[in-house]
Amino acid sequence: MGILCQCCNQANATVHLTDIQAGGEPVERHYCEECAAQEGITMKPHEPINTMIEKFVKMVPAMRDAAQLTCPNCGISFGEFRAQGLLGCPEDYSEFGELLMPLIRRAHDDCDQHRGKRPGQTNDVGKLRVQIRSLERELEDAVANEEFEEAVRLRDQLSKLKSTGDSLETSKPSDGESTEDRA
Repeated sequence: MGILCQCCNQANATVHLTDIQAGGEPVERHYCEECAAQEGITMKPHEPINTMIEKFVKMVPAMRDAAQLTCPNCGISFGEFRAQGLLGCPEDYSEFGELLMPLIRRAHDDCDQHRGKRPGQTNDVGKLRVQIRSLERELEDAVANEEFEEAVRLRDQLSKLKSTGDSLETSKPSDGESTEDRA
């Protein structure tokens, strides 16, 4: 068996990085594809629009049924939460957990845990990733609202940004080279 991802400790690591510290000491990092994308090291592949539409169509009946779910502790329904944007008690996280997870992931850039801000993310690649995530959300909203011309425009814009991101990624330091070594 290969090296396990140092983030999730479950999947095999497929992304391997070596940073050279100021004293010349190499530090290796190993990630699976999923964790590497969450850490901002790689970018997730583009999801085709027909896949997004299919997911949305499957989700609509489930959301209607979910609106009826009620917390036995405070009495708030999931429908009330969606309307107000506020949960009634801490038990709601357990009661509505499966339904809340997509909202939490969306708020935390596809991550289900808050990881805080990362220093140094103001560079071009970091800004580009933020732009891409924002456009992906707009694309999801356009598909959800059946604004297909807008969705096509956003998809094309995303493709251009992602190809720009690929060229920026290739200009980043190589595995054995730190940012300071390039300056």
